[in-house]
Amino acid sequence: MGVDWQQGIMLISTWCVIWGIGHHLFWPIWNARVALICSPIPIDRYRNRLCRSQVYCVLAVAGGFLLLFRYRWCPNGLLYLNSWDHQELFAMAAAHWVVAAWEDAQSCAFLGAGLTSEDTRGQSDPSKLLSRAYLVHHLMAGLGFAAVLFSQSCTAIGVFGLLYELPVLLMNHREFLVYADQPPEWFRDSRRVQSFWKKLRVLFVIGRGGPSLVYLHSLCFWSDDLRELSLGESFVYHSMAISFTALNFVLWQTFLAAWARKDLDNALRTEEGQFAGAFTH
Repeated sequence: MGVDWQQGIMLISTWCVIWGIGHHLFWPIWNARVALICSPIPIDRYRNRLCRSQVYCVLAVAGGFLLLFRYRWCPNGLLYLNSWDHQELFAMAAAHWVVAAWEDAQSCAFLGAGLTSEDTRGQSDPSKLLSRAYLVHHLMAGLGFAAVLFSQSCTAIGVFGLLYELPVLLMNHREFLVYADQPPEWFRDSRRVQSFWKKLRVLFVIGRGGPSLVYLHSLCFWSDDLRELSLGESFVYHSMAISFTALNFVLWQTFLAAWARKDLDNALRTEEGQFAGAFTH
């Protein structure tokens, strides 16, 4: 079951409209506040971004596992299988990254998610640095999903690209807490913050490390099938797998570590303040 260019563009365009509407509606509906639709302040525009992203992540992870377990776990199933489910989910993902690039451009100041230039010793503004990095990432991810959709091959790239959103479910949750008007008590408890980050790292290893291991497995045991890929298909398969594996390693070593350290430092300062206050009384 294939998809031609006209059908593919129509699918992606339809999802762009859906995500565009969702950007304006999901967060206000969640809060039951119509005023957020009519006159959102800058932080609410960023919350719009987070809420829409969270909806996408839920659909992407659920869809990724559906495709992974419904269809055959074999080279043919992960390289060439192309059902209606694949097409719809890959178009959804391609459109998500188009809309995400637009959202980031509108909310650049909040992309640091709690980090400031002080955390980089004044060397750079984390929000500006992330805005550039996210733009490159979104373009690569969107083009990757579009390439898989139109080529009707290398479907493993799309399936695992959906599963990549597994840790983002908690990353988005964290950003909601960072920009909350009143963060919950547990986010000021150092032990619970450490527990949260352990869970996030586990999901990161599963959602991001798992696909990289499958790629290495394919190099060792699917060599005959990989040689049958066309030059373009081979480029998409290897370039996407290698580049995103490298990107995840850099993310783990840099921003994930910095965010975890920042959250723990904030929690420890809160606890020290509470202890000092209790001692003085």
